[in-house]
Amino acid sequence: MDSPSEHLSWGEKHAFALIMFMFDAISKNADIIVLDDPISSFDRNKKYAIINRLFKTGQKENSLYQRTVLLLTHDFEPVIDYVKTNSGRQDPQTICANYVENKEGIIKFTPIIKEKDMLSSVVLLKELAKDEKIYIAARIGCLRKYIEHQYLDPRGESPAYNIISSLMHGRIKPTYDNDGTIELTDVDISNGTNYIRDYIPEFDYENLLEECSSQNLIKVYDDSNITTYEKLLILRFYVEREEAARDRLRRFKDVLRKYVDETFHIENDYIYSLDVRKFDIVPEEYTAFAKEFIANEISFVSQKDNI
Repeated sequence: MDSPSEHLSWGEKHAFALIMFMFDAISKNADIIVLDDPISSFDRNKKYAIINRLFKTGQKENSLYQRTVLLLTHDFEPVIDYVKTNSGRQDPQTICANYVENKEGIIKFTPIIKEKDMLSSVVLLKELAKDEKIYIAARIGCLRKYIEHQYLDPRGESPAYNIISSLMHGRIKPTYDNDGTIELTDVDISNGTNYIRDYIPEFDYENLLEECSSQNLIKVYDDSNITTYEKLLILRFYVEREEAARDRLRRFKDVLRKYVDETFHIENDYIYSLDVRKFDIVPEEYTAFAKEFIANEISFVSQKDNI
């Protein structure tokens, strides 16, 4: 006779194995249950269904409800469901979440606090843009992304977006187009600058052209007071300003180029984000790749200047 799972798809087999594991843990009345990344390989709708079945029946006899469970996962959705929005049936007082990092072989646990650490992604971008402790190039990058959340066509609707984009591309004057040929009107420059100064009061286009020069960006990258999230924003600023550097980055490590480009756009965690000023969300391998690339760039620029 065929086993019950013989004709199931891979995903169905995985889900079936999880349910069987759950009932085995229940039957043995396990003191602690460890689930190692049980849902990361599933589609979003399936993830919710599996977590729902594992925890949300409201009955200890047929689920892991009110049992001691250590769940390790790369997914942020369970943290949102159980810590932020309390959409699970667990008693909120019985749930805690920690952000786990492995830094050069040292494991670090940082508690995730509901009312403090989990912000709407849009609100977080706004706060980052206003945060004077953050390096100015990173603040500008956050403000541009914040503006992108506000408009269907930010280039056509927001003078501030065009000013910031022009600054990041190193244009002497703000322009509407990628080629840098159609300059903004004085009215749009005034309106856009006023908008930006609501978030970055010290914003001055000409001064920041110099401060955020390619040479300064790669020099400040190694500042020990700058978080890895800021470093990646600075790196993105740098390769937007230097097309040749973007090509070198692509040849050096295209996965890093893709990570830098895509991490700072809207992703699956578009509703809530961990506060990047507290949690180092950049994978260690990308931090290492970026550090090596910047070291190469410093050497490249130095040799170029000496020619």
